[in-house]
Amino acid sequence: MDKRLSEIKETISNSKLAFYDYLMQTEKPEVMDSIVRVSKKTRVFIFSGVIRNFFLGERNNRDIDIILENEIDLLEIFADAEIHKNSFGGYKIFYHKTTIDLWYLKQTWAFQNDHFPTFSFNLEAKIPDTAFFNFSSAVYSFNDKTFYYTDDFVRFLRDREIDFVYKKNPNPKLCVVNTLYYSDKYKLNIKDRLKKFIFELYNENDKDYQSVQLRHFGIVIYPNDVIEHRLETIFDYKKRGKGKTINRK
Repeated sequence: MDKRLSEIKETISNSKLAFYDYLMQTEKPEVMDSIVRVSKKTRVFIFSGVIRNFFLGERNNRDIDIILENEIDLLEIFADAEIHKNSFGGYKIFYHKTTIDLWYLKQTWAFQNDHFPTFSFNLEAKIPDTAFFNFSSAVYSFNDKTFYYTDDFVRFLRDREIDFVYKKNPNPKLCVVNTLYYSDKYKLNIKDRLKKFIFELYNENDKDYQSVQLRHFGIVIYPNDVIEHRLETIFDYKKRGKGKTINRK
């Protein structure tokens, strides 16, 4: 590994306490108080956007994603919250105007639908391997104040390019939309291998991308024709010969 990657790993290691302070400063006190109470019942792992935003210097988090090592009584902790169970086994908790996406470790989609050893120790170290995006392939143990991450995450911090880590995903159309969304929002380049993969996903699925956006964002950010245009012109696969012509179903 080159010197730059080693330096980034050292930066991640040295950021453990700074990230804890970041959570306490950017999330609502009521939300963090609840997470602290949860951490006294089971280990809590923070993952996804909030970690990415911390390392990109962003302070506005749309929601917070957590994984719990063991099951707890959610109603005891979030008694005044609105709790919905999603179709993939997780929970969406609307709490003090903050959305908490909560999963139990062994019930996450990747562990339920692949061959990860759910009987082994240190499963937290496996969580980053199950992320779709490289910028999500890191978790933070709230109890231990420790980061677990992949080399893909380190390369993301070095290159500022979006790539995929774990191909399998229960919502492939959202992977296509989110690639555009995060590239636009954070001004990040998209690696060629991810461009090729989402182009393939686009051809394998129907072309209604508005429904998935309404469910995820509550609005349509990219109309169907915009997504098609982006894949054909910005990604420019036909001209470069790196992909097939879009199949309009």
